[in-house]
Amino acid sequence: MKKVTLALLLSTSGLLFSQFTVTDSSDNWNLVGKTPWGGLELYTNKNKARLSYIDINTAIGTNIFSPTTIYTFEFSTDNETINKIYNIIDEHFKNEKIETLTLTFPEGNMYLYFDTAIGKYFFAFQFDNLSGILDKNSKTKRETAAFKMKQINKLFGKKN
Repeated sequence: MKKVTLALLLSTSGLLFSQFTVTDSSDNWNLVGKTPWGGLELYTNKNKARLSYIDINTAIGTNIFSPTTIYTFEFSTDNETINKIYNIIDEHFKNEKIETLTLTFPEGNMYLYFDTAIGKYFFAFQFDNLSGILDKNSKTKRETAAFKMKQINKLFGKKN
């Protein structure tokens, strides 16, 4: 009887005096789209969006024994933020303008990098994080692979 009473007291004290509550689960993320190669995936969740990607700056030296790391950039959004980003990318592909645009979010900066290589126009995301994950003294940005408009359409869940 003492053991049962002790077990009940311990279990109820754990429930009554707990230090945290679960307010949201990572299972609530909805996949918007992903690229067939390059490891880029876009998720949304209420007022947040998340890009999961492979950093090409760190992926170069990896092999089967040291797998690549998947990085995420989570940022605050409103109803139209994802569509605005897509429209900027789409407009740049139509005009083939070479530039880097900086989008500033409370969580960090997202750079939209537009350029040409071997006569082909491409786009890549670049990120730096204000949370201190990246070295403050480093000028290195995390960068995705280069993508064509067809892959960007798949990422944003658009029809070709």
